[in-house]
Amino acid sequence: MYYPPPRSKLEDSISFTEYLAAHYREHITLESVSEHFGFNPTYFSRIFAKKTGRNFNVYLSSLRLDHATHLLETTTSSIPDISEESGFSSSRAFIEMFKKVNKLTPKQYRDQCSEHQKGSSL
Repeated sequence: MYYPPPRSKLEDSISFTEYLAAHYREHITLESVSEHFGFNPTYFSRIFAKKTGRNFNVYLSSLRLDHATHLLETTTSSIPDISEESGFSSSRAFIEMFKKVNKLTPKQYRDQCSEHQKGSSL
């Protein structure tokens, strides 16, 4: 009987980040992702942070914020729609996280981007 060689932790970390990149818009948690990979959540959290340099929730939030920021810059979608499309649990959670990181609300950020685009097209 053939048994594949055990995967290295580095290979796992690549799979972890690929999985998050593919699923960050869904309702995923540390527990659900660790279960998907067959790890105890505490152990998974520790190896994820060691391999990526960030804890799971920070990494997931940054993926979601990056996507939301792109949508704010390139679409006219509503804030609630962007929040949902980016995987946030609520518009309020999105706005609070966005403001914490960017020191602006999503609307203020979008308005600032629009002003910048108008100024550069003159």
